[in-house]
Amino acid sequence: MKNLFKLFIAALIFFGVKTQAQPQSPKLENSLLWEVSGNGLSKPSYLYGTIHMICSSDYFLTDKTKKAFESSEKLMLEINFSDPKEMSQMQQLAMGKEPLSKKLTTEQLAKLDDILKKNNRNDSKTS
Repeated sequence: MKNLFKLFIAALIFFGVKTQAQPQSPKLENSLLWEVSGNGLSKPSYLYGTIHMICSSDYFLTDKTKKAFESSEKLMLEINFSDPKEMSQMQQLAMGKEPLSKKLTTEQLAKLDDILKKNNRNDSKTS
């Protein structure tokens, strides 16, 4: 058992040193734009994460994102915006089957109402 413990500690030290020696990668948890390149691809492709709900004052496209869109030959979306039936189905899915008033408590509804009123005031100031 002592040998197993020593092996475990040695492995932790080895892998800890190895990961510390590797160059730090940039933080990607907030990235919406991803480039797919290499492995025989002649041109890069891009994947852009979706933003389903965002305040207008928080919405922006970086210069890198704008350049990627401008240099693209095709744009593929998660839904077909030219199909009214598909658009309607997606809107119904987004809305849910029951209203928030049946899902949230009175306190939660009041808090949501305050947040929405505050954001509405902020949006009208920036528009």
